Amino acid sequence: MTTRIQGSAMAVGLLAALGTATPAMAADHYEGVYLGVLGGWSNFDTEVDANDTSIDGASAAGPTMGVVLGTSQSEDGAFLGLEVHATYSDAEYEQQNGGDRQTLTASTGLGITARVGGLVEDNTLLYGLAGWQQTRVELETVNGGVDSDSTDMAGVRFGGGVEFTNAARNFVRFEYSAVVHKTTELEAGGETFDVAPVAHHFQVGLGYRF
Repeated sequence: MTTRIQGSAMAVGLLAALGTATPAMAADHYEGVYLGVLGGWSNFDTEVDANDTSIDGASAAGPTMGVVLGTSQSEDGAFLGLEVHATYSDAEYEQQNGGDRQTLTASTGLGITARVGGLVEDNTLLYGLAGWQQTRVELETVNGGVDSDSTDMAGVRFGGGVEFTNAARNFVRFEYSAVVHKTTELEAGGETFDVAPVAHHFQVGLGYRF
C-alpha cells in the first residue's frame, strides 16, 4: 500500500508541475515521428487471494526493457504526443509455504499512451501521461505437482516524466508510470486465485525523432 501511495504522489507532483512551468519558445525538434528504447525497473505490488491460500505482500520485481514508437507536436510551448510501446519484464515473486510454493511472474506488455506537457526550456519537456496497457501475468503452484495459469491483464496507466532533446533530434527521458490492473481470476493447483496487481515502472528512454 505504501508503494502505491508513493507512486501516485510522484505522478501527481509531476502533473502539478505542468501547471506552474513557464512555456518556452516552441522547438521543432519536439515534433514528428520518433522511435526509442526503454530500460529500467518494475515492481508489481499484487494482492492474491483464494479460498485456501493467499499470497500476502506479493511484490514481483525485476528489470524491464522495451521499445516505443510515437508521434508528437509542439506549439507555443505546449506539447502533445501519442505513442505505442512493447515491453518485457523479468519481474518474479515466489512464496514457500511448507511443501507448497507459489510463483507469480509478469512478462510482456503492450500499451498505448497519450503525453501532454510543456516546454520549460527549448530542450526540456515536462509531461504527464495517461493510457492503457496489457500485461502478461502467470501464476504457478507446486503442491505434489506443478500447475500454472496465465492471462493478459488490462489496466489503466498514468504517470509523468521529463525529456531532454538536442538540435540533432536525439532525446533522453526519465519516466515513472503506474498501471492499475483490474482483478482477474487465475486457476492453478486446484484453486482459483483473484489477482490484482498494481505495477510501478521506473524507466530511462533513449531515442531519435525522424
